[in-house]
Amino acid sequence: MPWWRFWRPDTEAELLAAAKAEALVEQRKEAVKALTNGDIPAIAKERILKHSGRTDKFFSSDLSVNEFLLMKESGVEVISQVMGTCYYNLGFFASLGAGRYTGEMTQLTEAQSHSRLLAMQRMQQEAKLLGASGVVGVRLKVKRPDVGNRNTEFTAFGTAVRIAGYPVGAEPFISNLSGQEFWKLHTAGYRPVGVVMGCCSYYVYTDYQTRRQQTGFFFTAPNQEIVNYTQSFYNARELSMWRLDSELKELSADGAIGVDVDFEIEEIEYELNRQTQIDLLLHFTALGTAIQETEAVPARAPLMFIDLSKGKNSGAQVTLEEYATTE
Repeated sequence: MPWWRFWRPDTEAELLAAAKAEALVEQRKEAVKALTNGDIPAIAKERILKHSGRTDKFFSSDLSVNEFLLMKESGVEVISQVMGTCYYNLGFFASLGAGRYTGEMTQLTEAQSHSRLLAMQRMQQEAKLLGASGVVGVRLKVKRPDVGNRNTEFTAFGTAVRIAGYPVGAEPFISNLSGQEFWKLHTAGYRPVGVVMGCCSYYVYTDYQTRRQQTGFFFTAPNQEIVNYTQSFYNARELSMWRLDSELKELSADGAIGVDVDFEIEEIEYELNRQTQIDLLLHFTALGTAIQETEAVPARAPLMFIDLSKGKNSGAQVTLEEYATTE
């Protein structure tokens, strides 16, 4: 209460606002405690438990119409959207290794790997509370750390599904395949067992020889390969793929499909001997879905649909394969 109103009691609205603010503070404390202990926030758990307690067939998903219908046709039950996220701060010394050397910046790499692991585990926890067999159609939002910004973010969204005959009590799988891709995989006798990733942040110091290759004598350098840059890119790629292969072995997977290779090149500009120098920071990431072979699922009857997109009212019977490729 303001000091000039000490003789007046708080109004009912002020008391209510104070109570809400206090409850919000407590909620944040509980969320921090849960995340620290490897759990998900209470507000997320409450939403999931309410959804699990429903007696109707209500669900939510970010699947497209085609993806949802294919899930239903293959006997896969769509349950709910799930999410896992992690905002990660790098220590002050994480980027101090950048300088007069070429090599991996291990703390930047570890930050990406750890934030991804935490986000995936939290999404998997939500799926497990829902009694799901796994998560399909996982979409990722990734913000990589750099030398100037010590924050990184990894957020994963997906749709929890339940598959008849899936081992009871097994950890829910995670797949970044689309609904159509998952359906084809499922009917062909394969199942996803997890999302695997390999990443590497690699610093490239532009030494004297590299600068001479770019400028030459009085900027008369000929067309030629910058060997230091090429070799560094290969090194970053090999480290990333080695880590992806290691995760495949841990999951006892037959292989990885849908592997998406992505990279960014950040230019690091600084002054040296009164001259502007530019080094490179490579961020290389490979991410895909690990799979195992199981028994093939018998194909079901073809679907019926009516095409109204061009003002037509003609029914047509098509096979599942044709339907899967219909835009």
